[in-house]
Amino acid sequence: MFESKQAYYHRGGPRKRSIQMVRDMLIARGLLASYSPKLVLLANDHSHFQRMMMAACRLAGIKVAYIQHASVSSKFPRLSVDYALLDGRKSLEIYERCMSNTAPNSCINQEPKVILSGLKRPINVSGNGIGRGIGIATNNLDNLDKLEALSHDLLRLGHEVIFRRHPRQDKKEIENLAGRLSMHDNSIYISDPQEESVTDFLRNVSSVIAGDSGILLEAALAQRAPFYFKTDDTVEHDYYGFVADGIARTVDSAGEVSELIEQAWRPPSLPMRRLSSTWGTKWFGNEACLLAETLSMILKDIPLTNVYEIGEASPIATSVYELPTL
Repeated sequence: MFESKQAYYHRGGPRKRSIQMVRDMLIARGLLASYSPKLVLLANDHSHFQRMMMAACRLAGIKVAYIQHASVSSKFPRLSVDYALLDGRKSLEIYERCMSNTAPNSCINQEPKVILSGLKRPINVSGNGIGRGIGIATNNLDNLDKLEALSHDLLRLGHEVIFRRHPRQDKKEIENLAGRLSMHDNSIYISDPQEESVTDFLRNVSSVIAGDSGILLEAALAQRAPFYFKTDDTVEHDYYGFVADGIARTVDSAGEVSELIEQAWRPPSLPMRRLSSTWGTKWFGNEACLLAETLSMILKDIPLTNVYEIGEASPIATSVYELPTL
């Protein structure tokens, strides 16, 4: 719903866009008519079809719950659902900066009940030992030449390197990168996201090096050291604020990585709690159960205060629910 004019016309101009909007609205309304849901659950609040589904739900009087599936930024549209299950207070603060990101005369503006329910992906691997490898998580924005130079230095210092590509990144790019480092082939591994879960990847590493990626937060929660290594200039420095929040450390060389690993550096608990509200609670590592319990309470009209406490007020939410600490 929010894109540049250049991108808008690249998609085919106003006529094609209008046809797409009508088509998606008809599909959304048809799905709602077929299933007559009491609640629609979305894991994305900013892609085109999801926005059309939200509008269709609003017109049909059906409630919408949004589950945060990845890190968010202030470029997202205004939070406009009935229930927003966010990772933590940091996500809520970012959405507070999105209040003006709304289309004129939008029918989906809504003040939600915000439920701070922790990171939803299963990454509690801290009790299974710490692997020896250094994970390098890549995506399509990365400068692979810079990653190759860093990897070469890490390998030369005696570290194992495990590459983990983004699911939408070409597999051959990482295979070629590993091939160029083949003189260290006994210390180079590739973690394929189509075959190995992020949990298994994190189980095999002591630390994770990445640019602007949510995997740094996942590494922190798994008690693996997250290191921020920026290789591109297409997005602002520390786009998700992980360095500013204190859960990741900036590194510029293999020597810095080695030194921090030797110091066994880990992010402190306070910023972890801000980014994932289950940290330090009985629900840490059981976020799927918490999610199921929360949705069941919503559907059965059971007060959320049976599990959550009413937290500090927010200007964009009717109420904010937060988990009590241990």
